Amino acid sequence: MDRPVDGTTVIRASGRLDAAGGARLLRLLDAQIEMARGGHRRLDAVVVDISAVDTIGRGGPEALAHAQYACSRRRIDFVMGGAVDLWSLSPAARRRLGALTWYPTVDLAVASIGGGSADHHG
Repeated sequence: MDRPVDGTTVIRASGRLDAAGGARLLRLLDAQIEMARGGHRRLDAVVVDISAVDTIGRGGPEALAHAQYACSRRRIDFVMGGAVDLWSLSPAARRRLGALTWYPTVDLAVASIGGGSADHHG
C-alpha cells in the first residue's frame, strides 16, 4: 500500500484476484476507512493497482464492486489503475468491472483523482 499524494491510498493487488484476494483487498480498504473515520489520516481517494494481477476469478469483480460501494458511501473516490483483459471474463464480471472507473496506469489514476502530480510514485 502506498500514499503517493496526501489523501490518496494505492492498494496493490497481485496474482489472482478472486474471492480470497478480494477479501484481503476489502480488509485493507476497511482498515484505511477506519483510520480516516478515527481522524488518524485523511482519505479522499483509493486507487486499486491491478497491474500485477494475472487473473481475475470468481469473487474478484464482486469484491471490487463492494469496495467501490463502500467508498462512494463515504464520498471517497474509488478508481482502478492498470489494464485487464475484460474480454477473457464472463459477461457478468465484465458488467461489474465495466461499471468502475479505470485508468491505464496507477500514475494516471493518482494524477486524475488527486489533481496533482504522481511523479514521485514508482
